[in-house]
Amino acid sequence: RPWNGRRSRRERAGAERLPAPAASRVEQLMRSGTRMSLATVVAMGLATLTLLPLTSDRLFVPLTWLGTALLCTLGLVLRTRGAGASLTFATQLLALVIGSLVLASVLSRDPDLLTRYPRLWARGVLHMQTQSSPMAYDPGVLLIFVTTICLVAALADLVVSGLDRPAWAVAPLATLFAVPALGLGFDSGVLSFACLALGYLAVLLADGLNRAAAWNRGL
Repeated sequence: RPWNGRRSRRERAGAERLPAPAASRVEQLMRSGTRMSLATVVAMGLATLTLLPLTSDRLFVPLTWLGTALLCTLGLVLRTRGAGASLTFATQLLALVIGSLVLASVLSRDPDLLTRYPRLWARGVLHMQTQSSPMAYDPGVLLIFVTTICLVAALADLVVSGLDRPAWAVAPLATLFAVPALGLGFDSGVLSFACLALGYLAVLLADGLNRAAAWNRGL
């Protein structure tokens, strides 16, 4: 038909769909970020198991898994919304402090939390100094384990997703692995090393999948 200077409804709809490649790219970035965050959670979950020889209390395992998942999810949401690595990590630290205080209030059941919190830490340190491995249950030790492991998880999320250096994930993972190795004074065993290796491989695998997907999009 002859051109009358106006676009039809179908042409206007097609023009409105032009930003679809950009939307697809955002979706792909979200998918890659989710993959790396999930790999970090898996790696930290496996690395947490290397601390089992230190204590007979197993409650710290599900608590640290929950804390790690929440911190990595928080980091993923903030990065998806455009937050930088520094802001994301600072927010994760704030969330970690709040979570640690909540855990301390549950363990102590003391309304005066500001004075009870450092006492729990001091009690845990004293318990670790006077007890041999595997240690019996102590609320202070549980608070120390959960807080420090979740802090390592935040650092792992920072280097893997915030700084985009997945290979550096070996540093926080090896830190957890080294604690029982140094504390027990003997080899922590093949299973502990296998947990560390599998966790690190999970991060490298997720990074490899992201790179392969990016390479395919460039073709």
